[in-house]
Parts: sequence; C-alpha cells; structure tokens
Amino acid sequence: DGPRSVEMVLPVPILVDGYYREAAVVAFRERDNRPVAPLSVAASSVLGGYVGEWNYPPDFVTDCDPDTFWRGDPTLSPTAEKPAWLQFQFSEPLPATGIYVAPSAEGGPRDCELQAQDDDGSFRSVLSFVMEKGKPKRLNFSPASSTCFRLLIKSAYVPDVQIAEAWL
Repeated sequence: DGPRSVEMVLPVPILVDGYYREAAVVAFRERDNRPVAPLSVAASSVLGGYVGEWNYPPDFVTDCDPDTFWRGDPTLSPTAEKPAWLQFQFSEPLPATGIYVAPSAEGGPRDCELQAQDDDGSFRSVLSFVMEKGKPKRLNFSPASSTCFRLLIKSAYVPDVQIAEAWL
C-alpha cells in the first residue's frame, strides 16, 4: 500500500539467554500482478526513420503503454512462408501459461503462432490463434517453460504489422 507507518505487535523471535531487542524491521514489497518483463525483445523487421532511427522499436510491446507500438517494415508483409516475428528473451526459464496480445488501432496481426525454444535451439509450437482486427486477445495454454519465446505472425490486417502490447 505504499510507504507508511504501521504500529503492530510482531511475534517474539527466539530468545538467547532471555534477551531480545528490536533494532529494525525490514519490509519487502509484495510481488505485483504485472507480467515478467523480458531481458530483450527482437523483431523480424522494424519500420525505421529517415536517418536509420527506430520509430517503432520492438521493445514498445512490453512498455505497458498502449499508445506506443512495434511496427514492422511494410515492404515485408507477413505470409505463412515468411512470417513476421517478435522474440522474447528471458534471463531464466519462464513457465508461461498464457499470452496477451493487443494490436494497434489501425492494424495488427491476424494468424499467429506462439513458439517456445528448446535447449537445442529449435522452436516448438505452443499455440496457434487468430486475432480480430483492432481487438486485444488473452489466451491460456498448457504450461510451457523456456528462456525464449517467439510470436510468429503469418498474416496481418495491414502490410506493416502493428502490436501495442504483448506479454507472456
């Protein structure tokens, strides 16, 4: 509930020779309900600016701001044979059980597949799904543990895929 003073009786710890004196109480913040942030997010392509800057970088999908989004290169429209992708790298294996994907208002992915990377570097399919234009979607699946997950986008509503948020 934030920083504040609290008066409460704490349980007495084990005494040594009947002696005990409080010096301090250390409090730890409870784990919040936000998803685990990946170490990095990579993409198959990024729409760049005039001097090579990334105006719509892939890490915008994990910034908790629905007004920012990743935007793929419109000259590389995703197909089943050459899908666009977002790759989420974690520092330790993440036991994922669901995914949330929110497209931008103008256009987002249509046919998608979530994959998890195995120890040998190959990817296995975890879940295939279809998105509706402009509507976020939350999906649950059987637990899949990996340090790297990849969201394949096999088709989109516009040539330049646009995703505002994506969380495992």
